[in-house]
Amino acid sequence: MGLIKAIQASSGQTVLNEIEGVQRSFGVVKRNYDELINAILAFQDEKEIPRLWPQQSRDVRHEAMDVVVTRLQNFLAAAFSLVDHVRRHRKHLYSGEVFEVFNEEIAAQLQSLILGRPEHWIAQGLRIYTLHVGLPPISFVLQGRGGELVGSKFQLSKDDLLKWDGWSSQARRSIEGGDHGITLEEFIKVYFNQLSEFYAWLWRSQSAVHSEEIEAANILRDEARALHEDLYGPIHKQMS
Repeated sequence: MGLIKAIQASSGQTVLNEIEGVQRSFGVVKRNYDELINAILAFQDEKEIPRLWPQQSRDVRHEAMDVVVTRLQNFLAAAFSLVDHVRRHRKHLYSGEVFEVFNEEIAAQLQSLILGRPEHWIAQGLRIYTLHVGLPPISFVLQGRGGELVGSKFQLSKDDLLKWDGWSSQARRSIEGGDHGITLEEFIKVYFNQLSEFYAWLWRSQSAVHSEEIEAANILRDEARALHEDLYGPIHKQMS
């Protein structure tokens, strides 16, 4: 019990608990991302087009778009909850002078990899749009070439998006710079990859910055495990 208390009170365990909390939050984002992309790809499958496109299938198309919109909302909600979680995470671990330089490095990487990117500006606007305006203007667009149907995509309409006056100046410029709209699959994949890049960097950096603290906590944990096995035998035997 003394070792368990020492592990729980160690700075290394505090760091590990904080990192694990953020990783679990990112896992929620990843699951919502997977569900969204899987829905988009399923409805964009060429086998689905005959079912979705005929005029009499209007209700079916609306149902498909409702599924995609719902999963888009879930993904955005999880992504911005993660942003809040990391803000608290940084305040908890790095508000003191000891980690001032590392905290500034985190802020710079966050700005470079996420906050300073057009995809984040648009995602932030879409999050606010869905909360205060309504469902985002998503359409199901057929793609043809030479009279042949070659594919389909879910698209956020440029003209409809720009009717809303709540966009930040950066997001509005990004939307205006597009052709007809934002292809949802491409947009979500790029944004999620940016999130992944930042958090992979963060966890690598934290492992290096806190290596001594984490190692000390691991030593205590090994001692506790060895003592447990001396008293009760290997853990796997106890479970059999």
